[in-house]
Amino acid sequence: MDEKQVNHSVNDLLEAKFRESFRGYNQNDVDMFLDLVVEDYATFIKEIGRLRNEVDKLTKG
Repeated sequence: MDEKQVNHSVNDLLEAKFRESFRGYNQNDVDMFLDLVVEDYATFIKEIGRLRNEVDKLTKG
């Protein structure tokens, strides 16, 4: 099975900084959205690990 490497870690997402620009997006809205993305990303990473462990158990058993 081919595994694609992820481009960013949860920490990368947490520490992301963006330049401000004239007439840019509301910074609080962007921060709140990114917080939700980070939560989802962490959940996906945890689920992928759980599924990999399950696959290992099933293929060895």
